[in-house]
Amino acid sequence: MYPAVEIGLSLKTVGHRGAIKMDIKAPFEQCLDKIEILLLKVDGDMVPFWIHAIEERGAGFIIEFEDVLDPEQAKKLLNRPVFMLERDVQKYLESMPVESRNPLIGYYIMDQHDNHVGFIQSIEQYPQQEMALVEFNNQLRLIPLHDSFIITKDDTNKMIQLALPEGLLEL
Repeated sequence: MYPAVEIGLSLKTVGHRGAIKMDIKAPFEQCLDKIEILLLKVDGDMVPFWIHAIEERGAGFIIEFEDVLDPEQAKKLLNRPVFMLERDVQKYLESMPVESRNPLIGYYIMDQHDNHVGFIQSIEQYPQQEMALVEFNNQLRLIPLHDSFIITKDDTNKMIQLALPEGLLEL
C-alpha cells in the first residue's frame, strides 16, 4: 500500500482517448503539474497511474493517463477517490515560500491510538487557540492545537500526535 492523501474524485470520461474529468480539492490543484503519478482506489487497492497530460477546464481537471487509452478503460475508473503520494504532498508543501505558510502546515496528525487523521492544510487563528484544518473522511475538520492535547511533535518526520477528545472527529 502506498502512503497517500485523498485529493479528489474521478467524475466522467472526456473525449475519445480515455481522458477523465476530476474534481481536485484545494490546495492540491496547485501541484498537479509537478507530479507524475496519481493513485485511484480500484477493487480496494491503491493503483498508480502515470500522468500523460493535465488540462484545467472549468471547475475541474481533464487528466490523461499513459495506460488508459480509450473511454471504455476510463469508465472503469469513474466515481473513485483520487490520491496523491504523501511524498509528493510533502514536496509541494516544502516548496511553498516559508513566509506564506505556518510551519505546521504539512505536518501529519495522528491520534492517541496511532490512527491516521490527516495532513494539516491550514492553521486558523481563534481567540482561545490555533485550530488545524485537516481533511478526515472526505470532510474538513477543525482540530484544536492546544498544548494540553499534544502528546508528541516530531519535527524530523513532520508528525504531531494528539490526545483528541472522544467524538471530536465525528462532529
